[in-house]
Amino acid sequence: MLEAVGKDFWGHWSSHRIWTSASALIALLLLQAIKSGVSSLLTSWRDALSAAGLALLLAVSGNLAISFWRGIKNLDSGLHDQMKAQQQTIAEQASQLEKPPQRTAAETSRYDAARSALERLGPPAVNALRHLCVHGQLVFSLTHPPLPDGMDIGEAMNFYIACVHENLVSRHDINADIDTECPSVIFEIAPGMKSALEELLYA
Repeated sequence: MLEAVGKDFWGHWSSHRIWTSASALIALLLLQAIKSGVSSLLTSWRDALSAAGLALLLAVSGNLAISFWRGIKNLDSGLHDQMKAQQQTIAEQASQLEKPPQRTAAETSRYDAARSALERLGPPAVNALRHLCVHGQLVFSLTHPPLPDGMDIGEAMNFYIACVHENLVSRHDINADIDTECPSVIFEIAPGMKSALEELLYA
């Protein structure tokens, strides 16, 4: 704060301002010399010096008080501008974080396709596909894997088959082409749709 006050105070005393401050005292001395003669200045030089000193003291103290007030005002204004700039920076950073991630043309196409597929599959899709994301693979064989909440084994199979048709899920059939009593069907998120689905399912 003292630096701001000092800068304002010394910035005030230009040569023009010094002359303006001194001209009033010089004018008084000239008037006295014209009215009472130059000899009156010689006989009352102490009074003249006292008047000059008092005028200088008033000028300096007055300007010091003004500089003190203006220094505080400028300091407060500077802090206000700094806080405003910081708030603007924070707002810009928050805005950047809220923006959706930039996607390539291929990623945008897969994202739009996945979103449309989820709308067609209906409300159970989010829960069932989150379940598949968590487990990675679901293997249906003689025994069934953990099932999504609210679905039995038939409903889960039919749902994931529907997801295969929508290109959201990949299906792998094990031992389906040989004579066996326990063929296995494996469902997992289609690799190309994993990123888009994770964004949509957990948004």
